[in-house]
Amino acid sequence: MDDSFYSVESAAEKLDVHSRTVLRFIRDGKLKAVKVGRQWRIRREDLQALTGEPEKEQQASASSVIDLPVSGREEAYRYETLVMAALNSRGNRGKESNHRVDCLYNSEEQTVRFVLWGSISFMKDFFTLIDRY
Repeated sequence: MDDSFYSVESAAEKLDVHSRTVLRFIRDGKLKAVKVGRQWRIRREDLQALTGEPEKEQQASASSVIDLPVSGREEAYRYETLVMAALNSRGNRGKESNHRVDCLYNSEEQTVRFVLWGSISFMKDFFTLIDRY
């Protein structure tokens, strides 16, 4: 059980309403709250019950640019295909869909550049995939 509590002001900010509206919700019995001294405290679960949806947990995110040396366009294409296939199979797990990969082949430098955005676990999986290949 989560013991997180919100003040009237922080609950109002989360709900995007005025603090008087939150006090009215409490008074009308629409929102459960506990009075501590002269102030009201609202449990996270009670705030979620009012909105009808659970609060989304925020995760750390990262970005990275990786330049891999390749022997030519065909090898760059193989890397890109490998990465896209891995991303497509990862998306089917339903665990994470908030990531992005851009790929660019540089013929002058003979490199393939991957630009990544996503969670730390996504980055770890990507680096493991590239390291194994």
